[in-house]
Amino acid sequence: MDSNIAIKVENLGKKFCKDLQRSMVYGLQDMFRDWINRPGNRERLREGEFWALKDIDFELPRGQTLGIIGRNGAGKTTLLRLLNGIYPPDQGRIQILGKISPLISTGLGFHRHLTGRQNIFISGSVRGMSQKEIRAKLDSIIAFAELEDFIDAPVATYSKGMLMRLGFSIATHCPVEILLIDEVLAVGDMKFRVKCYDKIAELKGQGVTTLLVSHVMGWINAYSDKVLLMDKGRMVHFGDVKTGVGIYLKHYLEMGKEDGKKIELDDEENQILQVVTGNDDFVVEGVQFTPELRNGSIDLQSGADLTVTVQYTARRDFPDVDVNTILSVPGKFDRHIFQCWNRNINKRIDFKQGQGAIDITIKNVNLNNYRVYLQFSVSAEKTGHLLFWKQIPVYVQGDASSNGFLSLDMDYEVQSYG
Repeated sequence: MDSNIAIKVENLGKKFCKDLQRSMVYGLQDMFRDWINRPGNRERLREGEFWALKDIDFELPRGQTLGIIGRNGAGKTTLLRLLNGIYPPDQGRIQILGKISPLISTGLGFHRHLTGRQNIFISGSVRGMSQKEIRAKLDSIIAFAELEDFIDAPVATYSKGMLMRLGFSIATHCPVEILLIDEVLAVGDMKFRVKCYDKIAELKGQGVTTLLVSHVMGWINAYSDKVLLMDKGRMVHFGDVKTGVGIYLKHYLEMGKEDGKKIELDDEENQILQVVTGNDDFVVEGVQFTPELRNGSIDLQSGADLTVTVQYTARRDFPDVDVNTILSVPGKFDRHIFQCWNRNINKRIDFKQGQGAIDITIKNVNLNNYRVYLQFSVSAEKTGHLLFWKQIPVYVQGDASSNGFLSLDMDYEVQSYG
């Protein structure tokens, strides 16, 4: 395999059995056949078996990030577990050049009755670190996880978000060449999620290869060099990110079915989330909205324009930045009804050193009595570091002339031929 390739997957397949007892019998049969060096035909499906993965082929160069997307049950987690060696493949082969650091399940590998500090030493040792190396990075691991006040409490008392913070911090502070991340960031708060993605971008700059499973297309777009779209264990698309995300949004995400009803948000969803990241070279001085932001939300008349003005001070030039704008339906996972990058409309954006402002405008928002999130982000050139991210609830007011979440102009004309 080419030394510039970190992961090469050829004709990969994995099958499971739907019946537990039959699965145990098949497992014993396979172990015995392997023991006598007569594995048999692993590509044949026995009664009750199905292909969880089938005919997966791709190569990922060193230092690149692969976004893996698809509906629940598409085979994303199974693929990562095969790459991590948890499952053996039933078909094809996997070639990996580099040390893997997995983050596949929240709290996986932690001993519930030991403290966070003790689990750092155990997990670090399992990942190949010496006690001396762990002690040298201990304060940094704890600080990144923001668990200084709870690090000596048993992890059985930790929330899922706290477990995610600790697991991510350990995984990214250990010596790593290939990082596997499977949706675990979804349980963290938005501020820490952005912090994690900035860490991923930092590791990418150091040559780390990353495989990232996520349902949030904004993150996939912002951080991936390539995307793998899966459905029912098969590859649908591998390659260009925007093409893959476009196929996913078009064919696999269902629109909301509220039919004009205003969506009620819980307290957490109603928060106005603002995260400024990057570094001291870019400072956001203020954000203004047209129409104005009132009581934590924007009320917009259907068909009107929606404008966000971000005022900033740049302490150096930022050439060719990426600006991402999204309208999404509130829920457990982002369900986008609109997304546009400035590159999609061939609009280059450069921030010159000094003070400035950028207007981001969505024209003719033709929704009808519908509640959405407006998300927009600014990312620095090729590093992918987020300079700014904000999410705001928007309620688009329509009228009673039509039902549904779209407001479209209608006309009727009768022609008589009698």
